[in-house]
Amino acid sequence: MKIRHSAQVFLASILVTLLLIIPSGCSQTSTTIRIVTSTPIIDQENTETAHADKSYDGKEIRITLGSSLQVQLESNPSTGFGWELTSISDSNVLEKLSNIFETPSYKLPAGQTPPAGAGGMEFWTFKALMKGTSTISMEYSQPWDGGTKKAQTFSLTVTVN
Repeated sequence: MKIRHSAQVFLASILVTLLLIIPSGCSQTSTTIRIVTSTPIIDQENTETAHADKSYDGKEIRITLGSSLQVQLESNPSTGFGWELTSISDSNVLEKLSNIFETPSYKLPAGQTPPAGAGGMEFWTFKALMKGTSTISMEYSQPWDGGTKKAQTFSLTVTVN
């Protein structure tokens, strides 16, 4: 009888030890969760002129070698603000061709001009010179000393295929 009782005590102690070890071992294991973020890619390959606006900020666009990219951003020069091109990360891949400001006269009846102080759009045109990747960075600022800087920013990564 003593052997049977000793065996039961031994098995019970093993069971208790396992119950104590297994949960503590589990509580000490950690789970690593990786959050992978990626830049959304907008494919505008095989078009003569690709188009981007403020909604493309922080994204990547793919265009075809030899094509143009036109970036359209709201602007109001009457407030002293305008978009400045702060960098093209690889000028061998992209070249700035032009930038112009247009008032929204298309929204007015024929023959009328926009009121003084009306905003409009700036159109920046770039040319894809060679295959590669380049990032366009821009700031909406008042360019004079003491003027507001970086009221808005715009960045677009361009991949030329």
